[in-house]
Amino acid sequence: MGLQNHSNRRAESARINGAKSQGPKTPEGLLKARTATFTHGLYANEETLKQSVSQEGFLNLRESFYKYWKPEDEYIATRVDELTFAHWELARLMLVRRSELAELHSNTGGVLQAELEACKPGSLVYRLEVRINRHQSTISRLERDIMRLKKFAANQGPSQESLKTNDEPETPPPTESETAEIPAPTPAQTIVNSPPAGEIQPVM
Repeated sequence: MGLQNHSNRRAESARINGAKSQGPKTPEGLLKARTATFTHGLYANEETLKQSVSQEGFLNLRESFYKYWKPEDEYIATRVDELTFAHWELARLMLVRRSELAELHSNTGGVLQAELEACKPGSLVYRLEVRINRHQSTISRLERDIMRLKKFAANQGPSQESLKTNDEPETPPPTESETAEIPAPTPAQTIVNSPPAGEIQPVM
């Protein structure tokens, strides 16, 4: 009987304590709960990444890319955006790789052993190297695409409509007198050189 009463008291105490707190309610508390086990963010969802990266830093990087490439149209601008995303992700991957290598150096006690551990297929550093190489290839391809598109846009040149301005007066249509047919000039007379008097012409 005493054991049952003790169990009932423990259950009642757990129920009361559980009712006191049901987890974070504020946005700051929810963010802290979501990022409590956040290490490198390689497999984090989009919502968590939005709260854990500097949006201002990304926008500044995007603005600097637009100033450098000066996209002529929306299509080239989308490629510049893709290039910005690739550079941003590459910087994040390299930061995680540097942090992971530093942790390996401290845990293994030596640079050689840490490098051997990092080069093992399947390790985090190895997977990071694969993703870094893939992003570097993507960046090179995007840069080539943008340069090719800009060269094509430059060779096309501006259209006749884009050269018109609001201040340019329109050329009036020609009048009937201007379009009247102009008489053709009289052909020049052909001058034939006559032989001098008394000269005998050969008989053919």
